[in-house]
Amino acid sequence: PLAASPTSPTPGLWLTVDLTPRSVSPGSQPVRAVILAPQNTTGGNIVNNTEIRSVLSLEDVEVANGEGNLGALAYKYLKMKHPNCLVDLVSPEPIVGVVATGSLQVSGTITAPYTVRITISGRVIDVPWNVGETAAQLHAKAVTYIGRYKRDLYCTASVGVTPDRILLTANAAGPAGNDVQVSFSLLDGAGGTVAATVATLTGGTTEPDFTTALQTIEGREYDLIGLCLSNADAVSTSGNFSRADTHVTGLDTGQQAKLQQVTRRHRAFAPD
Repeated sequence: PLAASPTSPTPGLWLTVDLTPRSVSPGSQPVRAVILAPQNTTGGNIVNNTEIRSVLSLEDVEVANGEGNLGALAYKYLKMKHPNCLVDLVSPEPIVGVVATGSLQVSGTITAPYTVRITISGRVIDVPWNVGETAAQLHAKAVTYIGRYKRDLYCTASVGVTPDRILLTANAAGPAGNDVQVSFSLLDGAGGTVAATVATLTGGTTEPDFTTALQTIEGREYDLIGLCLSNADAVSTSGNFSRADTHVTGLDTGQQAKLQQVTRRHRAFAPD
């Protein structure tokens, strides 16, 4: 005998299984971001303008664009704010321009040991200057100390000649190097003097053009579009931030509309 007639399902049990995929709440999704930053002068292995590279670590960004690159610094800051974010990297065409530079110099003979304090983009680097060490020896030592922070700084240090000094060189051509702030002082000790030629690096010229790079990401949607710019470019009404604003505004209607925002990271800085 049947518990229930096939024609009459009562008191049987009915189950309905809906296998249609559902959209996930945006609030539960990781932030998707893209960083646009030109390569260092020494370069990397990313294809400029046309490659969208997924980067999973700081090392990935450095391989693509170089150590101390503005994109690498922006990546570190972004991961501090959004640890689980998904990040792409696009590198505009390398800048054809002049690289910003600056120099630091000590002189004299000291009679008591000093701490030479060098601050670059907020990163404090203390270098001991011992009695018996010449100015040239201190310059060479300082270059080594600064080199330990090359992943945090948008410049490199070398020993300049004629005169002997610490030469700071931005990691890429362009005005972004002009935004690297520098201070130089002696703490404690006796004898000797210090001189810094500039409060910031100077001489960087020619802004990059992000037009083609922005066209490359046109088919993708990001929660954040991060631009690595010079201070001057960031406030320009006809520069790359303006181009990015046009890019986002042009995609806010129609079937291909995207909900996006663009942010500016335009300074060499020590994010941690």
